[in-house]
Amino acid sequence: MGFACLLQLADVLVAPDMARRVAVFSTAMLLLDLRIGLELPLATRRVLPGVKLLCLSYLIMAGFHAARGWGAVGQSGYDYPAMMLADRIVALFLFFRILQSILELYVLFSVNSVMLEDDLRVATAQIERLAQTDALTGALNRRGLEVLGAEALRKSREQGRSAAVIMLDLDWFKQVNDTLGHATGDELLRSVAALCSGSLRADDVFARYGGEEFVVVAPFTDVDEAERLAQRMRQAIEGARFAATGEAPVTASFGVASSLGSPLRALIEAADVALYAAKEAGRNQVVVAGADWPAPQVAK
Repeated sequence: MGFACLLQLADVLVAPDMARRVAVFSTAMLLLDLRIGLELPLATRRVLPGVKLLCLSYLIMAGFHAARGWGAVGQSGYDYPAMMLADRIVALFLFFRILQSILELYVLFSVNSVMLEDDLRVATAQIERLAQTDALTGALNRRGLEVLGAEALRKSREQGRSAAVIMLDLDWFKQVNDTLGHATGDELLRSVAALCSGSLRADDVFARYGGEEFVVVAPFTDVDEAERLAQRMRQAIEGARFAATGEAPVTASFGVASSLGSPLRALIEAADVALYAAKEAGRNQVVVAGADWPAPQVAK
């Protein structure tokens, strides 16, 4: 386009020729309209209303420019008055350009509408994610557990496989708050949550259930696999040295429940009973809920 402008300026200053000027301008606009008409569909990430029709209008405009340039070159005595009074292609071009401008406005409003819909969708997803996230630890909260945990159990049920719930509670956590302060307790909860999250599998759902209690929903997991997973987490916590407690040992007790087809609430209640049994049996151990819930069995 810049080269075409230089040619136009040279034509005016050196040897004015209206036909040549129109031919240069029409050729430049022909190439520009062809590029827009062919590349615009490739540049859009999705099909927008009116875009295909707009691209077609640019290709038609390219045809107008080609016809106008050819007509100017092939007509003798072509000057400015002749171009304005006798060039019917100019009249058609101007009329079609008005229609194209209306179409461009329609596409512009469509693009703005799609962008607003995308922004609203992203904002809604962010709000939903925040509503399901525990502000202190970054793990899911109880609402997130109910949604994603139930979904994990549904997938296991559809495939006819067992699922498990693991509930864990930090031992003597109240003493941490009482002796080292609540800020230290909060830091310990964050550290434990990060450690446990790193010990889980991609399909597992991890949530803070309340206070110092956390819950894991493990889909496609029988009771033996769940017990091994709980033991891994227990050993990881026991072996870690947390800066929040001055590297003093921290332990946790675990309750495990697994079944085929049980609802989330029933599994959580069974795991909670097993967790209570682990606390009563001396803490820092894994207790598995028996087949006759809620009678627990201490894991050996």
